[in-house]
Amino acid sequence: MPLKQQIKNKSSKHPPHDVASVQNLPAAPWLHQKTLPAENSKVNTPPNWAIFFAGLVFDWILAEGCQEEMGKRNLSKARILHDSIDASGLYRCPAAEKCRSSVSVLFDLPSKMLEATFLEEATRSGLLNPTGHFASGGIRACLYNAVTEEAVRALTGFMDEFAAGNRHQVELQHSTRKLL
Repeated sequence: MPLKQQIKNKSSKHPPHDVASVQNLPAAPWLHQKTLPAENSKVNTPPNWAIFFAGLVFDWILAEGCQEEMGKRNLSKARILHDSIDASGLYRCPAAEKCRSSVSVLFDLPSKMLEATFLEEATRSGLLNPTGHFASGGIRACLYNAVTEEAVRALTGFMDEFAAGNRHQVELQHSTRKLL
């Protein structure tokens, strides 16, 4: 029996899994499971893996308190990190205080060499994916929903230790600012 016929037979014997068709939802043709066999699988295949994981993320966000709770957490994490940057004397946030992001925090150090050392030591310390920002340079810390406050505190703890170990750079930066 041809595959197309097998699919037709199976779909008539079992409850439909084609949610878009069953609920008469307006949707792209590739979201209707009947479209694939009808078009000999020539339509675009839906990104099943991405859809599956998006569903897991949405379920997690709902369970954690929805958008309002995620917003509160992100603001809290950003405040912890920005306060650490501002108090350090070594790091500098290029964004004006009113324009700072709560999920993508940019900061830089007095020199490119010190930034490279920071990134290298952060990686060795087990911090995941410390990177420079692709467009503006400097360091970028991503505080998306799944990043915990504990992870932000680990980052700020590392930053405090790094600043203490590079205190001469802090003093040099302060004396340079006074000259300007």
